Amino acid sequence: MNREVVQLITPGTLLEPEGDAANHLMSIVPGPEENLGIAWLELSTSKFQVTMITEDQLDEHIERVSPSEVLLSEKTNQLLKGGDMGTTQHIPSSVKGLISSLVIKECQITSIPGEWLKETAEPSETYKSILTSLSKDGYSSLESQASLSILNYIRHTQRSLVPFLRPPLHYSHTNHVTIDARTRRSLELVTPLLANTRAQTLLGCIDKTVTAGGKRLIRERLSAPLTNVNDINRRLNVVEYFKNRQWESDWLVTALKSICDLERFIQKVATGRASLEDLFLIGNTLSTTHDIIQYLKEDLSKESDLQEELRGLQEFPKLTKKLNSAICKKNFTIKKGYSMEADRLQKQLKENETQVDLLANNMKERFNLSKLLVVQHKQFYRILETTKTQGKHIDRRSLRSVEETQSAERFSNPELEKLNLEHLRLTTEYGLIETRIQSELLDKVRENTSDLLEAAQGLASLDVSLSLANVARNKNYCKPVLTNEGSVFNIINGYHPVLSSAVKAQVIPNDCKMEEHKTWIITGPNMGGKSTFLRQNALIVILAQMGSFVPANSAEISVTDKVFARVGASDNLTKGQSTFYTEMIETAHILSTATPASFVILDEIGRGTATSEGVAIAQSVIEYIHKAIGCRTLLATHFHELTETLSNRYDEIGSYYTVAQPWSNGEIILTYKIEMGSTDSSYALQTARLAGLPEPVLERAQNLMSVRKEEMEPVNKE
Repeated sequence: MNREVVQLITPGTLLEPEGDAANHLMSIVPGPEENLGIAWLELSTSKFQVTMITEDQLDEHIERVSPSEVLLSEKTNQLLKGGDMGTTQHIPSSVKGLISSLVIKECQITSIPGEWLKETAEPSETYKSILTSLSKDGYSSLESQASLSILNYIRHTQRSLVPFLRPPLHYSHTNHVTIDARTRRSLELVTPLLANTRAQTLLGCIDKTVTAGGKRLIRERLSAPLTNVNDINRRLNVVEYFKNRQWESDWLVTALKSICDLERFIQKVATGRASLEDLFLIGNTLSTTHDIIQYLKEDLSKESDLQEELRGLQEFPKLTKKLNSAICKKNFTIKKGYSMEADRLQKQLKENETQVDLLANNMKERFNLSKLLVVQHKQFYRILETTKTQGKHIDRRSLRSVEETQSAERFSNPELEKLNLEHLRLTTEYGLIETRIQSELLDKVRENTSDLLEAAQGLASLDVSLSLANVARNKNYCKPVLTNEGSVFNIINGYHPVLSSAVKAQVIPNDCKMEEHKTWIITGPNMGGKSTFLRQNALIVILAQMGSFVPANSAEISVTDKVFARVGASDNLTKGQSTFYTEMIETAHILSTATPASFVILDEIGRGTATSEGVAIAQSVIEYIHKAIGCRTLLATHFHELTETLSNRYDEIGSYYTVAQPWSNGEIILTYKIEMGSTDSSYALQTARLAGLPEPVLERAQNLMSVRKEEMEPVNKE
């Protein structure tokens, strides 16, 4: 037997991935200098994107897209593995960026021939539009190569299957907030750092979507917030529209729960794998879409943000009618009245089954049997079955025994065999008609592929807007005010969105008004809420610019181009980097890439080395941000001397602290409130006592502190 490979299944080319999450295939093509072309495809939904980046942006994009598989040319992959490092004298910065990337090491890498970066085999009609788009829409050579490599890889793995692919969309960096890989992880946008639960992430906090497309879209929007005020406000206005209409929103959510994953079902149709059940579910989704459009008809009929946001929503009256009239909901067969041939055969099949039942009943009465069943059989098709005990009463001239089991005996006769042959013929004939009708229906759906994908996008946008409205309504979030002017950041009674969802106790809100001070230096005890305050304000920026209401009483924010979070510390053992060195690399990245429109949070800069050196580095970093960059910055530190030194020297640097109330017994009450001013104590001993350190250790520490304080006093007096 000649066996041929019909499809290669790889992590990034799954046509039916498990779950609702996106499953991306990415291609990375390094250029001769520092630029790289990257393209990524979600094959099951046909969504294709491409862009050009520099080597220092690589980790950010891999972390954002989270590909299941990454394509590299054989030559590039060899360099990545270090195969030619000893003989290569000049390695481009782009390849060095790949070699030094931390995130790429976590990906499944697939080597592909270098010629796949160029157009090779004669393209099918399906892919000609993509090639035309790449040649005419101003894509760079690296972007085209990355896209072509994906195209050729899909052709290689899918063989005779021809999945539908949308022309690649150009991902614009200027239209989206830059959030590097470390910041994404530190802020736990979509992946938790420790807890193995999605609920501990910002995504888990805001995702109340009820459709597969909505779940993919809300993650995409959270991972790539916008920088265009008009686009942000359009999303916010739609969220507000549904927030103020709870009854209507509840009806729409109920309607959306009934729809299928239209994007993925369209791909099943494109590859000829959609069943009659799939086609029925598509028809049902189109009927629901009609109901939704009629429900929102008045507001969708006039120019509005709602109309623009849901612009993909459209009706397909002819296709909907055809699908709904063709397929029966009960068993997903051809519906009565759709095809005269199918109706005739279904009637004859039913008559045949009735005759078999009648035969069984006659035999049951004839031989006075209490039980005689018609059962399906692989070899004999349909046979009669009774117990061994009752089988002894059967006249073997009327029914011959064809099989025995431990407890039963099975029979047949010429009349039943004739009915079986007739049933088999009718079933085969009906199957051919059903296949022909199914093929006709698939063709009708394929004719509407592009419009159906737009409708799917409209449904996903509706789902996301309803989800964010639901969160805003139930958690009393406010609508943020976004502006292009200045460096505004005025948050009244803001709080951490994930923390407020995770803990039962009331979360303490805090203001963050940066009108007077563009840089905040925050001191206070451990566990006093400094890190939480830093993170919550960064998350408020991201939520606002993705188009969500935010956890605060009010929020006014100048549009942010980049968000940086230098929080937490860990050794990078795989690269031989200490905690302090890792911290300095991350800080250097911020100082070299932040702009006046950026938002930066820094937690404990300089703590991984000697105190005097750490203080010096922390002060110089703050001064550089203040003088050379001028962006909004929140810094938490235990270097109390920084507060007085910097706030006295620079008007736009302010000192703030987390309030702790000491008790007479030496313990403290943490209020988690942020106030202007400074504190000269981090209450380390009290925090250590709360953590359970033995009392002798605490007493010894107190004595050592007293001795050192006495030793410092003469120096201070001089």
